[in-house]
Amino acid sequence: MQDCAILFDKSEIDEYAIETSNTESINDTLKILNNRFTTNVLQKKVVYDYQLFPNFLNNYICDFIINESEKYAYNNISLKSPTGWTTRRHNSYPTTDLPVKEISSINVLIQNIISIDIFSLIEKTYNVNKYFLSCLDAFIVKYDANAQKNLEKHRDGSAFSFNILLNHENNFIGGGTTIYKDTGAVNILNKKGGLLLHCGQVFHSGTEITQGQRYILVGFVGYLKNYYNVIKCDK
Repeated sequence: MQDCAILFDKSEIDEYAIETSNTESINDTLKILNNRFTTNVLQKKVVYDYQLFPNFLNNYICDFIINESEKYAYNNISLKSPTGWTTRRHNSYPTTDLPVKEISSINVLIQNIISIDIFSLIEKTYNVNKYFLSCLDAFIVKYDANAQKNLEKHRDGSAFSFNILLNHENNFIGGGTTIYKDTGAVNILNKKGGLLLHCGQVFHSGTEITQGQRYILVGFVGYLKNYYNVIKCDK
Protein backbone atom coordinates (compact mmCIF):
# COMPACT_ATOMS: atom_id res chain seq x y z
CA MET A 1 0.00 0.00 0.00
CA GLN A 2 1.30 3.46 -0.87
CA ASP A 3 2.45 5.54 2.10
CA CYS A 4 -0.11 8.28 2.74
CA ALA A 5 2.65 10.71 3.71
CA ILE A 6 3.89 11.07 0.12
CA LEU A 7 0.45 12.22 -1.05
CA PHE A 8 1.05 15.62 0.54
CA ASP A 9 3.71 18.21 -0.15
CA LYS A 10 5.25 19.18 3.20
CA SER A 11 5.95 22.72 2.08
CA GLU A 12 2.26 23.22 1.32
CA ILE A 13 1.28 21.95 4.76
CA ASP A 14 3.72 24.32 6.49
CA GLU A 15 2.53 27.26 4.40
CA TYR A 16 -1.12 26.47 5.19
CA ALA A 17 -0.38 26.25 8.91
CA ILE A 18 1.40 29.61 8.90
CA GLU A 19 -1.29 31.41 6.94
CA THR A 20 -4.12 30.20 9.13
CA SER A 21 -2.48 30.51 12.53
CA ASN A 22 -4.89 33.24 13.67
CA THR A 23 -6.14 31.34 16.69
CA GLU A 24 -4.52 33.69 19.19
CA SER A 25 -6.39 36.73 17.88
CA ILE A 26 -9.61 34.69 17.80
CA ASN A 27 -9.03 33.56 21.37
CA ASP A 28 -8.39 37.16 22.41
CA THR A 29 -11.72 38.19 20.87
CA LEU A 30 -13.56 35.41 22.69
CA LYS A 31 -11.96 36.41 25.97
CA ILE A 32 -13.11 39.99 25.39
CA LEU A 33 -16.66 38.80 24.76
CA ASN A 34 -16.56 36.70 27.93
CA ASN A 35 -15.21 39.60 29.98
CA ARG A 36 -17.91 41.87 28.58
CA PHE A 37 -20.61 39.42 29.61
CA THR A 38 -19.04 39.05 33.06
CA THR A 39 -18.94 42.83 33.45
CA ASN A 40 -22.60 43.11 32.44
CA VAL A 41 -23.50 40.54 35.08
CA LEU A 42 -21.48 42.26 37.80
CA GLN A 43 -23.04 45.61 36.89
CA LYS A 44 -26.44 43.89 36.91
CA LYS A 45 -27.21 44.81 33.32
CA VAL A 46 -28.36 41.27 32.51
CA VAL A 47 -28.87 39.61 35.91
CA TYR A 48 -32.53 40.55 36.28
CA ASP A 49 -33.47 40.26 32.61
CA TYR A 50 -35.70 37.21 32.86
CA GLN A 51 -38.10 36.35 30.07
CA LEU A 52 -41.22 34.21 30.03
CA PHE A 53 -42.21 32.43 26.81
CA PRO A 54 -45.74 30.93 27.11
CA ASN A 55 -46.77 27.82 25.15
CA PHE A 56 -43.16 26.97 24.34
CA LEU A 57 -43.88 23.22 24.42
CA ASN A 58 -47.21 21.68 23.48
CA ASN A 59 -49.24 19.44 25.78
CA TYR A 60 -48.26 16.23 24.01
CA ILE A 61 -44.50 16.80 24.44
CA CYS A 62 -44.93 17.87 28.08
CA ASP A 63 -46.97 14.76 28.90
CA PHE A 64 -44.54 12.54 27.01
CA ILE A 65 -41.57 13.88 29.01
CA ILE A 66 -43.35 13.33 32.34
CA ASN A 67 -44.53 9.83 31.43
CA GLU A 68 -41.11 8.72 30.19
CA SER A 69 -39.46 10.17 33.31
CA GLU A 70 -41.82 8.34 35.65
CA LYS A 71 -41.41 5.13 33.64
CA TYR A 72 -37.62 5.44 33.94
CA ALA A 73 -37.87 6.11 37.68
CA TYR A 74 -40.13 3.10 38.21
CA ASN A 75 -37.67 0.85 36.37
CA ASN A 76 -34.79 2.10 38.51
CA ILE A 77 -36.24 1.71 42.00
CA SER A 78 -33.63 0.34 44.41
CA LEU A 79 -32.65 0.38 48.08
CA LYS A 80 -30.52 3.47 47.44
CA SER A 81 -33.30 5.12 45.44
CA PRO A 82 -36.70 3.90 46.71
CA THR A 83 -38.57 6.18 44.29
CA GLY A 84 -36.17 5.86 41.35
CA TRP A 85 -35.55 9.61 41.46
CA THR A 86 -32.14 11.01 42.47
CA THR A 87 -31.92 13.37 45.45
CA ARG A 88 -28.18 14.07 45.80
CA ARG A 89 -26.99 14.81 42.29
CA HIS A 90 -26.38 18.49 43.06
CA ASN A 91 -24.24 18.93 46.16
CA SER A 92 -25.18 22.37 47.50
CA TYR A 93 -28.83 22.62 46.44
CA PRO A 94 -30.06 19.11 45.58
CA THR A 95 -33.35 18.56 43.83
CA THR A 96 -35.45 15.45 43.34
CA ASP A 97 -34.58 14.95 39.70
CA LEU A 98 -33.57 12.74 36.81
CA PRO A 99 -30.77 13.65 34.36
CA VAL A 100 -32.11 13.83 30.83
CA LYS A 101 -29.06 12.08 29.39
CA GLU A 102 -29.99 8.91 31.30
CA ILE A 103 -33.49 8.69 29.76
CA SER A 104 -32.87 7.48 26.21
CA SER A 105 -36.46 7.97 25.05
CA ILE A 106 -36.39 11.73 25.65
CA ASN A 107 -32.68 12.59 25.53
CA VAL A 108 -32.41 13.40 21.81
CA LEU A 109 -35.74 15.24 21.83
CA ILE A 110 -34.76 17.52 24.72
CA GLN A 111 -31.20 18.10 23.52
CA ASN A 112 -32.58 19.22 20.14
CA ILE A 113 -35.13 21.50 21.81
CA ILE A 114 -32.30 23.10 23.79
CA SER A 115 -29.76 23.48 20.98
CA ILE A 116 -32.20 24.46 18.22
CA ASP A 117 -34.90 26.45 20.00
CA ILE A 118 -33.68 27.59 23.42
CA PHE A 119 -30.21 28.63 22.28
CA SER A 120 -31.84 30.87 19.66
CA LEU A 121 -33.99 32.54 22.33
CA ILE A 122 -30.93 33.09 24.54
CA GLU A 123 -29.11 34.65 21.59
CA LYS A 124 -31.95 37.12 20.96
CA THR A 125 -32.63 37.89 24.62
CA TYR A 126 -29.04 38.42 25.76
CA ASN A 127 -27.32 39.42 22.50
CA VAL A 128 -24.82 36.55 22.55
CA ASN A 129 -23.70 34.18 19.80
CA LYS A 130 -25.66 30.93 20.07
CA TYR A 131 -22.76 28.94 18.63
CA PHE A 132 -20.76 29.61 21.80
CA LEU A 133 -23.50 28.27 24.06
CA SER A 134 -23.34 24.78 25.57
CA CYS A 135 -25.75 22.70 27.62
CA LEU A 136 -24.03 21.97 30.93
CA ASP A 137 -26.88 19.97 32.43
CA ALA A 138 -30.54 19.20 31.75
CA PHE A 139 -32.81 17.38 34.17
CA ILE A 140 -36.42 16.76 35.13
CA VAL A 141 -37.31 18.08 38.61
CA LYS A 142 -40.22 16.73 40.63
CA TYR A 143 -41.62 18.81 43.49
CA ASP A 144 -44.03 16.98 45.76
CA ALA A 145 -46.05 18.40 48.65
CA ASN A 146 -45.30 15.18 50.56
CA ALA A 147 -41.58 15.14 49.76
CA GLN A 148 -39.38 17.97 48.42
CA LYS A 149 -41.67 20.99 48.35
CA ASN A 150 -39.28 23.76 47.38
CA LEU A 151 -35.67 24.77 46.69
CA GLU A 152 -33.77 27.34 48.73
CA LYS A 153 -32.43 30.65 47.46
CA HIS A 154 -29.33 30.08 45.35
CA ARG A 155 -27.42 30.84 42.16
CA ASP A 156 -26.65 28.32 39.44
CA GLY A 157 -23.20 27.42 38.14
CA SER A 158 -24.14 28.64 34.68
CA ALA A 159 -24.31 31.73 32.53
CA PHE A 160 -27.98 31.12 31.71
CA SER A 161 -30.69 28.90 33.17
CA PHE A 162 -34.19 27.93 32.13
CA ASN A 163 -37.12 25.90 33.37
CA ILE A 164 -40.26 24.68 31.61
CA LEU A 165 -43.41 23.75 33.49
CA LEU A 166 -44.42 20.28 32.30
CA ASN A 167 -47.72 19.65 34.07
CA HIS A 168 -50.83 21.78 34.38
CA GLU A 169 -50.76 24.53 37.00
CA ASN A 170 -54.01 23.15 38.43
CA ASN A 171 -52.16 19.98 39.49
CA PHE A 172 -50.54 21.77 42.43
CA ILE A 173 -51.00 24.70 44.79
CA GLY A 174 -48.20 27.22 45.25
CA GLY A 175 -45.00 26.87 43.28
CA GLY A 176 -43.31 29.19 40.83
CA THR A 177 -39.80 30.61 40.60
CA THR A 178 -38.86 33.51 42.85
CA ILE A 179 -36.33 36.00 41.44
CA TYR A 180 -34.60 38.19 44.04
CA LYS A 181 -34.12 41.73 42.78
CA ASP A 182 -32.70 44.80 44.51
CA THR A 183 -36.24 46.11 44.79
CA GLY A 184 -37.56 42.88 46.31
CA ALA A 185 -38.57 39.34 45.42
CA VAL A 186 -40.79 38.52 42.46
CA ASN A 187 -42.53 35.14 42.24
CA ILE A 188 -43.01 34.14 38.61
CA LEU A 189 -45.95 31.82 38.00
CA ASN A 190 -45.72 29.80 34.83
CA LYS A 191 -48.28 27.80 32.85
CA LYS A 192 -47.93 24.34 31.34
CA GLY A 193 -45.47 24.39 28.46
CA GLY A 194 -44.17 27.85 29.35
CA LEU A 195 -40.42 28.57 29.32
CA LEU A 196 -38.78 30.80 31.93
CA LEU A 197 -35.34 32.02 30.88
CA HIS A 198 -32.97 33.92 33.20
CA CYS A 199 -29.32 34.60 33.95
CA GLY A 200 -27.92 31.74 36.02
CA GLN A 201 -26.20 34.21 38.31
CA VAL A 202 -29.39 35.81 39.61
CA PHE A 203 -30.47 34.64 43.06
CA HIS A 204 -33.64 32.58 42.75
CA SER A 205 -35.54 29.80 44.49
CA GLY A 206 -38.20 27.21 43.84
CA THR A 207 -41.31 28.42 45.63
CA GLU A 208 -42.96 25.91 47.96
CA ILE A 209 -45.95 23.90 46.83
CA THR A 210 -48.51 22.98 49.49
CA GLN A 211 -50.51 20.43 47.52
CA GLY A 212 -49.95 18.14 44.55
CA GLN A 213 -46.90 17.66 42.35
CA ARG A 214 -45.01 20.04 40.07
CA TYR A 215 -42.79 18.83 37.22
CA ILE A 216 -40.30 21.10 35.47
CA LEU A 217 -37.55 20.65 32.90
CA VAL A 218 -34.46 22.55 34.05
CA GLY A 219 -31.36 23.41 32.04
CA PHE A 220 -28.01 25.05 32.77
CA VAL A 221 -26.33 26.75 29.81
CA GLY A 222 -22.70 27.83 29.58
CA TYR A 223 -21.42 30.70 27.42
CA LEU A 224 -17.87 30.65 26.02
CA LYS A 225 -17.21 27.76 28.37
CA ASN A 226 -13.47 27.59 27.63
CA TYR A 227 -13.12 31.19 28.81
CA TYR A 228 -15.73 31.10 31.53
CA ASN A 229 -14.79 32.43 34.97
CA VAL A 230 -16.98 31.94 38.00
CA ILE A 231 -18.90 35.17 38.38
CA LYS A 232 -19.11 36.45 41.93
CA CYS A 233 -22.04 38.78 42.41
CA ASP A 234 -22.86 40.70 45.57
CA LYS A 235 -25.14 38.76 47.88
